[in-house]
Amino acid sequence: MGCDSNCRGKAWEEKMTRIQFWVRLLWMMAAMVFNLKAVERYVTFRKARWAKPLAFAAYWGVAGTIIFVGDWGNLPYSIAAFFIGMLLASGDGILKTVTVCVMFSSLTFAYNAWIDSFFGAVLEELPFDFYAPSRMFFAVVLFAITKYFAPEKDYELSPALWRLLLEVSLIPLGIVVVIVLGSPIDTKQIPNPTMYEILLFLAMAAFLGLLGMVSALARQRKLEQQSIFAEMNQAYYEAMEQQHFEIRRLRHDMANHLQALAGLSEGARDEYIQEMLEGNAMAHTLNYCGDATVNAVLTSKESMMRQKGIRLDWKLDIGETLPYQKADICALFANALDNAAEACEAYLKTAGSAGTSQTSKKAAMTVTLDARFQKGMLAVSVKNPMQKKVISKGTVSSGLLPKTTKQDKKNHGFGLRSIREIVERYQGRMEIRTEGDVFELFFYLMGGCVS
Repeated sequence: MGCDSNCRGKAWEEKMTRIQFWVRLLWMMAAMVFNLKAVERYVTFRKARWAKPLAFAAYWGVAGTIIFVGDWGNLPYSIAAFFIGMLLASGDGILKTVTVCVMFSSLTFAYNAWIDSFFGAVLEELPFDFYAPSRMFFAVVLFAITKYFAPEKDYELSPALWRLLLEVSLIPLGIVVVIVLGSPIDTKQIPNPTMYEILLFLAMAAFLGLLGMVSALARQRKLEQQSIFAEMNQAYYEAMEQQHFEIRRLRHDMANHLQALAGLSEGARDEYIQEMLEGNAMAHTLNYCGDATVNAVLTSKESMMRQKGIRLDWKLDIGETLPYQKADICALFANALDNAAEACEAYLKTAGSAGTSQTSKKAAMTVTLDARFQKGMLAVSVKNPMQKKVISKGTVSSGLLPKTTKQDKKNHGFGLRSIREIVERYQGRMEIRTEGDVFELFFYLMGGCVS
């Protein structure tokens, strides 16, 4: 009878142990989801299916690690596994990824060491398992903090700023490493454990300062870019206005030109006409649509493309003056067509080196523009051939723009970002679509002027 009772008791204990294991596992998995969402606000993971599971496992090795001061068995290996896993899973640069890893690992290790080393004995006396709930509490708080401080998803910082952040974030991580690896394993032998607790708390508090720095620097960077975009857009607009003036002057002087042509011989007449075409490059019609700014831009860009041997196929359904700032309209169409023309030239060079047929080359030198304004919304599509190495197959969100292929990356690559910035100001959306060798830029704007 006693044996049966003991057996039932042991079976019950084993069952409860299994239940406790699965409950802890669920707690930890939920915590890792919150942790990963927090990290994802600062790092963009690769599109590969294995990227997020790898990042999930890498952060589990950090957040789920028990950290005791004086214990060399966990911390070094957890740091190494976390950094390697995140570098493989991240789609961002090495410097940015390493900096973000240092920031998050310093916070997580500081919290784990603080809880496990100095509050472990107290927590063990609680009537329930506090290990997994404490990690869950940490993950939820981290998620909330990063949501408050997080910059825009497509934020950008210069390499110099990332290096600065890395240098600063190494300080709290160094504090954690020194405390954990440089202390006796028995906390009772630590002369002043309160000081250690304060240092670990300061290491955690430093994380808030680092998040604030990232947010502030990202906002400053965006303001600088907006200023650059505004200057570029204004320059575009002024150039188009000047060209439009020249066209109006040409039309005004057309009678004089016709009189001059009437008095010339056939050879001299042809030469005179050629000089007019080359000098003004805009003698053809401007009546693409009902908006004068669009007409000026398209006239200029079609002329530019024609000189480069590029054909512009256009289909416009814009029957009135668009309700947007003229500089913005100018920048949208000018940037889109400039990028398309550059892509045609780059593609032709690649096609030429590959021995492509003349028919294919002719098709490669074609840009297709489709724009319409209906029901208070402007929708624009620009298609051009592309180099396969520029962007992968599929649809790319506005936050993942293809990088410029030019050598001078500092002063180029603003075209798509300028378009995106304008589109977002008018509550619109921009998408980049690819199919085969065709690159399509699509965007739409809602009606109404923005100051």
